[in-house]
Amino acid sequence: MAKRRRSDKKVVAGKTDRALEDISPNDNVTVPYGPVTMTRMMFEMLEMDKVLSRLKRKQGATVSEVCIALVSHAMQMRGLSINRMEDLISDRDKRMLYDLSDDIDKNDLYRTGSLLGDSIDPIIRHIDTMLREKLGLKFYQVFLDWSGTYVDGKPTEFIRFGNTKDHRADRPQINIGLTMDAVTKLPIGLTVVQGNIIDVTHFKQTYQQVKPFLSEDCLIVFDNGGYSEENAKLIVGDGNHFLTRAQMNKSNDKIIASPRTEWEYIDDDICAHRFRGNLGYTKCIYFSVSRYNELIQSYYAKAQRDYDEMLELKAALTGKKRPRKKHRNGNMFVDTRLSYLFQLDGMSREEAVENAVRRRISGREGYFVLMSSKAMTASEMLSTYRSRNDIEDAYRDLKHGIDLRPLRCTDESSIKGRVLVAFLAYLVLALAKFLVPAARDKTADTLVREMSSFSVTIVRENGEVRDRIYSNFGQIMRAFLERIPAIMRAVPRGFRQKKLASYCRCAN
Repeated sequence: MAKRRRSDKKVVAGKTDRALEDISPNDNVTVPYGPVTMTRMMFEMLEMDKVLSRLKRKQGATVSEVCIALVSHAMQMRGLSINRMEDLISDRDKRMLYDLSDDIDKNDLYRTGSLLGDSIDPIIRHIDTMLREKLGLKFYQVFLDWSGTYVDGKPTEFIRFGNTKDHRADRPQINIGLTMDAVTKLPIGLTVVQGNIIDVTHFKQTYQQVKPFLSEDCLIVFDNGGYSEENAKLIVGDGNHFLTRAQMNKSNDKIIASPRTEWEYIDDDICAHRFRGNLGYTKCIYFSVSRYNELIQSYYAKAQRDYDEMLELKAALTGKKRPRKKHRNGNMFVDTRLSYLFQLDGMSREEAVENAVRRRISGREGYFVLMSSKAMTASEMLSTYRSRNDIEDAYRDLKHGIDLRPLRCTDESSIKGRVLVAFLAYLVLALAKFLVPAARDKTADTLVREMSSFSVTIVRENGEVRDRIYSNFGQIMRAFLERIPAIMRAVPRGFRQKKLASYCRCAN
């Protein structure tokens, strides 16, 4: 390789120096514009202003304007904390792009959140009505699921300790019910209740909220936490059907112990036995080889851990040392006398572990039961129930992506408002994926990242706005522009040329 001459180095350095000399300070501002553009477009498509305009405010920005700012900010996955919106409300160019008045402050954001929280049901009814009227959607199959999110605060009448699904038993929580259309993957229902309400009780409120919008003979799919005989009768009495997971019982054990002549093989991993239950519903018992192997392996892992812990405890006691805190009570006001009996003398580690696993096996490993009020084959029941993973993914995006947890407010209305903002942010993302085929296989993180890269630069001259330059048109944003040309017209009020229309054609 030829050596670079000294003169070449000077030329390169000279070019670099001249490029630096061309840089001079200006008043131009570049702002991520994809989330606010997408939120405004979807809000206009759903005519959200019709329902939000009813939430009157005494002064300042309208509820609709502030709601768009809250939702688009949540879509950027920066969390729901209003303190993180300080840069938005303190910058005049960002306020203009978000269509916010100059006198807006944090109190406006907090008050708007409370107003939204008090109006969850009418907002959900409006959204479902618009989805049916604008996009012609019909809900023939929906998923119901319940989860919770913990709160940074003290327990109240609304924030309660309960059965935590976030594995934070040390924190009070609230519980959330979510409904999703199985075909479009759009969220169509949201309920927020006290943290100590269990799923089977929460079921009725979640179901009643969306019942008026369900198609005839709609199939309701949910897990066994929401099942009860009363809830099943409620669904069937309305002319709908349900599919859920049922608890194993002794009658199932008899079927398991019987010959496999009536079992059918769905694939190489799963076989099933279909029969009619005592209540007249169709039931299927499934046996999964992979599930059986996973459970047995977990039994062995547990037994091995316990055996090693036993040796550690025995060594501590033999050496006259105090056992670890988990094996004793460290409370200074409690005198606890513990005794330990070790029964494994003369038995090897492998023999002890094998014996422990044998005692733990119940005979139900690898088996599970699905139940439905609709006549379905074993394969149909299994594939339909497995598709519930879509609503599990929605909760994951809400909690980890949109950063729903932990909530840092204690007022009931404010908590419900924050959860609704997260719901609307997820709805915008789901609508974007539904309307644009190129975005359907994208994760929420990828979609938000590309939308956030789409930006607008405000060019100022002598303090006045001279131009706006849009840049960073990634693959997804280009797909939006090709599929929905009106997206670029969804700019702040005063700059729109005409309202967005023909969204029904975009969904076809």
